[in-house]
Parts: sequence; C-alpha cells; structure tokens
Amino acid sequence: MGNSLHFKRKIYLAILILLLLPSLVLAVNDIDLNAITAFQLFTIDAGPVLTTVVAGSVTPPWQQVSSLSVQNNYIDITLDNASSITFNTTSGGQYLQITKQGGSNDYTVSPSCVTSQATLTGTGGTVTLRLQVTSTLPGCATPPPPPPGGGGGGGGTTSVFPKNYLIVINNGSTCTESSNVSVTVSSQNAEQVIMGNNSNFIGSNWEPYIGGINQSWELIPGDGWKTVFVMFKSSTNNYSQIISDTILVQSEGCPPYVPAPPDPTDPIDPSLPVSCSVIDCNKLDYNLYIINPDGSIRSMDNGYVQIESLDGSIKIINFEDSGSDYDYNDLKVMVNKRDCKNIEVTVLEVNGSWHHKVKIALLYNNVVKQDILLWDDSHLAVNETISLNAYNYSNICETEDPVPGVIGLNFGTLIKASLDPVYLYGSDSKRHVFPSRGTYDSYFNGDFSKVKKISDLQLSEITLGSNVTYQPGVRMIKIQSDPKVYAVDNGAVLRWVTTEFVAQQLYGVDWAKFIDDVSPAFFTDYTVGVEITQALDYPKDLLPQNIVPVPPASSFIENTGCTIDVEFTEFLSQGSNNAEVLPMQELLQCLGYLSADEIINGYFGPATEVSVIKFQAAKGIEQVGYVGPGTRSALNNYFESGIEDPQSSETESESSFVENTSCSASIIFTDELLLGSNNVQVRPLQELLKCLGTFPVDIDVTGYFGPVTEEAVNKFQEANGFDQAGVVGPLTRELLNKYK
Repeated sequence: MGNSLHFKRKIYLAILILLLLPSLVLAVNDIDLNAITAFQLFTIDAGPVLTTVVAGSVTPPWQQVSSLSVQNNYIDITLDNASSITFNTTSGGQYLQITKQGGSNDYTVSPSCVTSQATLTGTGGTVTLRLQVTSTLPGCATPPPPPPGGGGGGGGTTSVFPKNYLIVINNGSTCTESSNVSVTVSSQNAEQVIMGNNSNFIGSNWEPYIGGINQSWELIPGDGWKTVFVMFKSSTNNYSQIISDTILVQSEGCPPYVPAPPDPTDPIDPSLPVSCSVIDCNKLDYNLYIINPDGSIRSMDNGYVQIESLDGSIKIINFEDSGSDYDYNDLKVMVNKRDCKNIEVTVLEVNGSWHHKVKIALLYNNVVKQDILLWDDSHLAVNETISLNAYNYSNICETEDPVPGVIGLNFGTLIKASLDPVYLYGSDSKRHVFPSRGTYDSYFNGDFSKVKKISDLQLSEITLGSNVTYQPGVRMIKIQSDPKVYAVDNGAVLRWVTTEFVAQQLYGVDWAKFIDDVSPAFFTDYTVGVEITQALDYPKDLLPQNIVPVPPASSFIENTGCTIDVEFTEFLSQGSNNAEVLPMQELLQCLGYLSADEIINGYFGPATEVSVIKFQAAKGIEQVGYVGPGTRSALNNYFESGIEDPQSSETESESSFVENTSCSASIIFTDELLLGSNNVQVRPLQELLKCLGTFPVDIDVTGYFGPVTEEAVNKFQEANGFDQAGVVGPLTRELLNKYK
C-alpha cells in the first residue's frame, strides 16, 4: 500500500471538527472535496449524541462545492451545476436527512429517502441544502430486517459497518529511531482500507482489505511526533471512524519515555495490615494479562484479546501477542471463577514463538488490590493450573474508610508501585505523575535513589492529581505541531523565545541541546505567557549554571586557507540531509565554527545549526540558524578560495526586482503562514504577491499555501534582503503590512 503524496494545485481540505461548543462555525467557500473530510455533529433527535459524517468525491475529476457552513448539529452546503459530493455516516443507527433551504430545484439527492449515505449533485442553478443526522427514519420506510440466519432474502440491503478496528505502529512502541516503521491494522466487516500520514488521506488510495495487514510504512521525514491515520469501508460502502496511532521519531536514539523504576527488590513500605472476613464475590473481579518479550502488554481490556464465555464462571482468553496475523491463538488461557475461594487459571495452549509472562490483577469494586505473577514463561506453563484464594490476600475487601494518606509519606516524597510511572506526593495529598523522562530529569537528573516503593493498594488510595510540569529554566520545550520554542517560567507558564539570537543569549552556544520535544497531549498542562524578545525579559536566576556563553563575534579568529569545491545553491535548515549539507559541515569545521570532535554525517542537526549561527554572527548576518541567500553568499566566498563581497549576490538580486508601487494589501497580516496553511490570510497574501510580481500571474490564487506560494514568499524575501525561509514570520509580516 503506497503513501506517496501527489501534489496538485488544488485546495486540499482536511477538517476534523469536534463541535462541542454550539457557537463553533466553519464557513468555507469554493471547496474541492478531493479527499476524505470528517465532521462530528450532534444528532437532532437524540439529545447531545455525536456521530461522525464523512464527505468526499468518489473519483476524479474532483467536484467543487460553492460554500459549506458547519454548525453544531447541521451542515449547509451550496451546490451549483458542477457540484457533486457524497456523505456517509460512520456508525449504525444514524442517518442523513437532507432538506432544501433555498435556491433552485435543479439538484438530485440519491437516494432521496433518509439513509446512512447520500450523494448530492447540482444539475442547474444554485441551491442550498441542509444536512442533519437523525437516529430515526421520518417519512421513509423502515429498512428491511436482516435475513434470518444471515442468508439471502430480498427487499433491500442491510447496511454493514466496519467494527473492532485498530491501528498499531511498531507493535505499540512509543519511540523509534527510523522514519520507516511497521504498521498493523485490522477490522471486522471491512472490504477496503485507506492509510495516510494526514487525516484527509491526500495522495492515498482505497485498497482491498483481506484480514489483518502488517506492512512497512514511511512516516513524514524529520524528528518529532508522527501520526498514521486509517479508515475502513464495508461492502455496503459504510465507513469506520478515522483512527490513528502516534509514535515519536528520534533519529539520535530513543531514551526511556517514562522514568525508570527503582530497584524492584526494594522492600514495600509501609505496610497496611488489614484482614478480610467476608468477600462479596460480585465485587471481586480479575484482569488477566501477558507481558511480551519486547515489554508490550496484552490484557483483557484491549484489542489484542478475544474472550469466550463458556458459562457464568469460566472464560477462555485468547491472546494475540505480536499483532501481526490476528488469529488470536498465540496463547490460550482458561480462568474459572467459581467462588471467592478458588479462582483457577490454566494455560491451555501456546502457539507462538514468544515466551510471555502471565499475570493477573485482582480487583475489588473496580480497584486493583493485588497484581500477581502466575508464570514467568508461558511455554513452561502449558497444562499447569494455579488456584488463587482471595482470602489469602490482605486488604482484598477493604473499601470503607479509605486511608486519607499513606502512613510514612511526607509531602514531596517520590513514590511508585509495581508499574513504571513515578509520582510526586504533593501537599494536596494527591499523587502527581511525571509524564516524561525529560520532566523527571529537569528536577532529579536521572537520580532515582530517593524513590519510595509502595504497594498497588496504597497507590490506589491516593487520589490522582495533575501532571508534574518541567522545572522552570532548566530546559526549553516545543511540540511538533508548533514551530515555536518556549522557555518554562514559574507557574508552568510557557514563554515563546522569539529568535535564535535570544535563545543563544539565554542558553549559550549549545542552546539547541536544551530543547525537549513534548507530546501534544501534555502541552495543555501549561499556559502560554508573554513572549521573550530579549534576554532581559526572562529571570536570569532560573537558568542553568553550566551554560557556555556566546563569544562576541570580534573575539573569534577563523582558520585560514579553507576552501570548498562545491558552490552552495540550496536552502538548508535543521532536518536537511541533501548533498550540500556534508560539504557545508566540512567547511564550517575547517573554519572552526563546528567543533573538531563533532562527527559530520551530512545531516543538518542541532550542532550544525549552532555552527551556522556562529558563522552568521562572525559575518554580521542575522543569526537565524538556517542557510538562506545571504549565508550562501558568505559560504560561497570559499568556493575555489575566491574572496568576494559577501553582499554582492544579494545586492544584484535586489536590484533586479522592480516593485509595483500601486499594490496594496487587503488585510493586516497577523499569523505565521507556511506550507500547508489554509486560513483566511493566505488568499490576501497570494493576491498581494501576485500584484508585486513574485507570484505567477498564470496561476489562480486558491487560499491554500502550497509550493507555488512558498516560492513566491522566497522571492519576496530575497528581493527585500531577507534569508529565504519560505515562511511568513514576524519580519516578513512587518514588511507585508507596509502595503496596507
């Protein structure tokens, strides 16, 4: 299954709207729905129930919708005679209801009755239609019931929806060093599947689905959090929800994501000796699970297990360990819960090559009371039975008068139970988890010697509080979906470090090494404060003490006699790995800007970025950390040892641009705009650049920031003496706004 992107000069629409606020509205004009587009709407007759509606043209040529307005419980679509669009609900028992709001009668809805799928086609004048979701079938015949026993039977087709669908990257790993991963997908009732690196599946195609799929997949290049999306379609053209899995790419190595636990042999302290006299069997439950050799867990409450109930007390648990073929026969275990005194566990079969640990958690009133290792190796446990007497475990039935705190714990103590996360016991008597290794290390720098081990029962008695956030000043953080780098201030406040120069002043020559990637899931633990435009804006006493200061440009004496046989022509930035990166690293290392003990490999990483900043500082160029026209010109002075005026090529480029003085902007630009942007400021940007002469006159403006717009911004920046970043940032915005 391929996932290559086919770039077209069209408007790509990728909308996933969680309309949880009634006031949220999306209004878009001139839409080419040439990709899957998902909307979540409230049903109009069943209260606040969300259902997902999928829209998209089925085959090229992609059809255009004149306008589209999304409210919390309906979508208004304006069609003309060139419009055709298909909508499909993604769950059974939810139907589409189409009503005319205004305009001509020259349109068709197929089928005309309320259904789970509808195709709207304009055949003449303009018409506005309203699409709503309902759980009933007003004015229509009830769909025919399924034929007895699943056999034939006329009278219509029963809708079939995909179910039990899942996607797993690298068998559930959280981090990878390579952008090439394995992706496993599976679903029941599916005949087709589509996968992509974006939620609207641009460049992907529907392909036949036969059983589970495990295949190699190429993620979006670069380090950071990457997501793969999948959707299934049934034989009756009904869709599944769009689901996804996420993995962190770190090309320089994957450290443990959660804090490492202390020595498991540490004694559990303190103990809470309480005995049970009576156990309510209705409150006693269990969760059988296995641990694979790679550390992944398959339990009764996830998609890797199928359960057969033989009667009220006996269950067969069928495990799929690796998630590759989904035959659910890798490990079969029988559990007989006849009464509280004897819960019997028997390993029936092991059909996989992996050797698993087999464990069981005993629950009382849905709280884990005991976590027990039954067998260390499943292969050695076949036909073996272990009987567990719940009365043999203290505290199994202790549910009343919960302990208001744990004896022997003081506020600020680090604690953990049998599983990996480490918690801080706070002054609010709650446990606060460290959500990442970076968060923990910002306080304790990898030292786990002070972590106190307590029992699972004790941990369950402590209320879970908010996540621990980074210690202020120690590290800067960023997330993949936001290009900004933030310093952490007191009170979990994030402050945008606006330029690389400011970052250099705060964190020294190796400032890039002080950046941690934070999962978007944990970004909400912080609030965003006032940006940092100069080093004096940030409290100096919060910064690390081991920062290497940035030397003044005049203090650096570069090595002489360095030349290069490559003339630089490309825009280079962090993440680049083309043919010009290695020669640039060699030149910067020769000149002394890149450390001699730094291994050069042709990949533009943080160390290379720092060396570029040092080179720019020495040459009087804005310290942006990437190689644009000005920096290229300075580097090319060393091409075959020719020394020329570093500004000559830029001056020539500027003089060749003749500005149209009659151009004006229709808005004030306030947003950062870059490849992939499609907000309301993109179209005015394209119109202004076309007037100025950097945007091709023979290409229509679309409102989508694609490669053509990126090149137009590059030309505008080059003509005005800026480095070509292809991104509308603060300096470019300031210049554009002079045309307003």
